[in-house]
Amino acid sequence: KNRPEVTESLQTQCTPEELKEIREWIDSIQTLADLKAEYAARTLGQQIDMSIKWFSTTESDGIHSVAAEILPQMVTLRKVFKTRGLL
Repeated sequence: KNRPEVTESLQTQCTPEELKEIREWIDSIQTLADLKAEYAARTLGQQIDMSIKWFSTTESDGIHSVAAEILPQMVTLRKVFKTRGLL
């Protein structure tokens, strides 16, 4: 994970109280990012089901660009599943 860090230069410019606030803010942002990722994973099946219905019925001109955007992530997700022993 790319967790933001407090740089040395920032540490020298802040009071201990400010540094504590900054670190708490970083922690809260990381917690929120983790929750978003978990929510995305837990609802992915439903999203895929809805996407299947949309791709099966849509006449949208943008269908090809949407599919092109999704396909690389599908390949990566499959690799992660395989690496983690989920397949």
